[in-house]
Amino acid sequence: MVTLKEAVEIAKKEHGDLGVNNKASDLGEAWVFDYKEEADISPTMVEKNTGNVSMFFPPDYPDEIMDNAKEIDISQFL
Repeated sequence: MVTLKEAVEIAKKEHGDLGVNNKASDLGEAWVFDYKEEADISPTMVEKNTGNVSMFFPPDYPDEIMDNAKEIDISQFL
């Protein structure tokens, strides 16, 4: 199982110095990290159980997952 701190590090490494925002979304089975607006890249999703990384595209997920997503302040890990 990947901790939130580890997932933040994975997201930071995924796109180098483009800058992860200080908020993430908890989708239950994964965390989603967005990048600063000037980066102009898709959010990164890190699965909690495996640490697998993929691009996050909201229309690919059912409304109930998106409606239940919880915003998390991750500034302590940046």
